[in-house]
Amino acid sequence: SMPSTIETATRKRPRVPASVTEFRVKLKTYLPQAPQKLPSLLNDGYPRNVYPYSRRESDVDAAPVMKEWRVIRLSNEFLEVDVLPELGGHVWGAKDKLRNAEIFHRVDAIKPNDLGVAGAWIATGIEFNFPVTHSILTVEEIQESHGQRPDGSAYVCIGASDKLFGVRWQMHLHLLPGSRKLHIHGWLHNPTENEHPWCYWGNAGVSTHPSLRLYYPFTWAEHHGGLQFQWPMQHGQDLTYWRELPEPVSIFGETGEARWFGCYYEDFKRGVVHTADPRVLPGKKYFAWGKGAAGERWAGLLSDNHTGYVELQSGSRNDQEFWNILGPH
Repeated sequence: SMPSTIETATRKRPRVPASVTEFRVKLKTYLPQAPQKLPSLLNDGYPRNVYPYSRRESDVDAAPVMKEWRVIRLSNEFLEVDVLPELGGHVWGAKDKLRNAEIFHRVDAIKPNDLGVAGAWIATGIEFNFPVTHSILTVEEIQESHGQRPDGSAYVCIGASDKLFGVRWQMHLHLLPGSRKLHIHGWLHNPTENEHPWCYWGNAGVSTHPSLRLYYPFTWAEHHGGLQFQWPMQHGQDLTYWRELPEPVSIFGETGEARWFGCYYEDFKRGVVHTADPRVLPGKKYFAWGKGAAGERWAGLLSDNHTGYVELQSGSRNDQEFWNILGPH
């Protein structure tokens, strides 16, 4: 079990039951190519072997179409959370209803690019990744159920069986009445007779802005590849501010018993905080394309309105170079 919480700071209102509804929405969509007919098994290098899955790469020359997507919405008096079961179970976005403000990075168009393990990947809301990252099923339809409970809460349950290793996962997104928190509980299962490597990362995207500041309880931090530095200053730059990132960064750090990390928009006086048990989810990371040329390029490749994003990630390790082992159970 992997409990975590995402919270937005809002004022109190009278308590009313949470609801769950299903509807369809038309979005401008750049459809990826059809899956490759023959999955790669013995390829050396790129693209990765994801047998028995076939790669499904984006189509950079595709003209957009208006496509209907299924949406499951959790709602209470404070929050409105939209889930896309036909796109890997992504949380498309979430709205702070009191401020009428988007909490995460909700894209205006489904515009994939080849950043996923199996090819196409989209930048929106929250992505759930198991047993690899970015998930093989990140733009594929997965299983979903939803409903309400006698206590007045509402839930969406998403999950899939992974054909690469034979392991299974579920994520329960739970919204209580009168709560400013989205509760996420994970279930990872290995029904096979063998051990399998795995990692888990919850990847929440927030939109960039000059006043965006990242709050992480790091003392020392490191980039991919192990270059360590004393948080948050490096080369005279305060890396907590997105506006001071001229190039892409991918930063991890040791946080001990700290449960939290998050971000805050100083101009708008709002933000989002993630909390989790560090014995279960010790990993804390943030990734950004930066404010320079790379950031501008990827903002256009992954959205139509050229809005950039920063990834707030929570995971099963303090790095992404090594994996855990999941025994049979």
